[in-house]
Amino acid sequence: MRKGSAESNVVDMTSNIFESAGAALGWARYLNAFLMMFMGWLSVSVEVFLRAGLGERYLSWFRVWMSYVGIFIFLWFFGIGSLFGLTDIGSNAAYGSMIFFSFLYAAASLLHRLIMRRHMFLGMSDPNRIHSWSSGYSHLNRIGFLARFLGEDKVNRFLDPLLVFVVGFIVISFDQRILGIWLLAAGVTLFFNEQLRYSEQRNKVLNAIDGYIENQHMDAALEGKSKKQTQGFSLVAAEPKKLSSDDRKTLKDIFTGRPVELRQMAGEPVEAE
Repeated sequence: MRKGSAESNVVDMTSNIFESAGAALGWARYLNAFLMMFMGWLSVSVEVFLRAGLGERYLSWFRVWMSYVGIFIFLWFFGIGSLFGLTDIGSNAAYGSMIFFSFLYAAASLLHRLIMRRHMFLGMSDPNRIHSWSSGYSHLNRIGFLARFLGEDKVNRFLDPLLVFVVGFIVISFDQRILGIWLLAAGVTLFFNEQLRYSEQRNKVLNAIDGYIENQHMDAALEGKSKKQTQGFSLVAAEPKKLSSDDRKTLKDIFTGRPVELRQMAGEPVEAE
């Protein structure tokens, strides 16, 4: 009785650990999504100047308006801070330069949205229609040697954020600290957004490659063959040598996402159990 009770406690404890880990992972994903969204509100205010070909969902009205909310809060923070002597805004024209920038941002955003609208009316056959999640391509790629030696991707990922960061320092040197700090923040968030976007795309490619390898070597892995024979794919945790042939078939269907019912519907031969 004690033994059964102890085993039950271990199972319950393990289940609770996995549930807690799953909940923590869920919250981590929500936090990561919020941070990316927040950083996007800052970075989009400079992307509209740096790039062409922004997608409709990438440069959504919601994102544009939230960026404006960010600018308003930023100005309010400096205004309250300077009132109590907590922040130094630099020259008296600091507010004016930031407001002027916000008007330029509005004009650039509207121009991008009008271009999107035009392509939408032209329909699916329009060869210049842009992917709705496109983050655009940098105007710096028009400089031939940059695109030739670095490639479009590296220009977007590294040169665009660096340019914004340098311009931010230059603006601060002219005593326009509000706009300068905003540009510094936008440059940093643009850099991190680009790295996260690249990592996400790279993971999709690697998932496709891994899926292909797993599909090719599933049988061999379930038979316990060496990683040298399976391109590094292994299912050691399944203890292949202890599995019956029926267990191997069942596990293969589970791992490949192809249960018996689906294979039967597809007309594939399925051995009778």
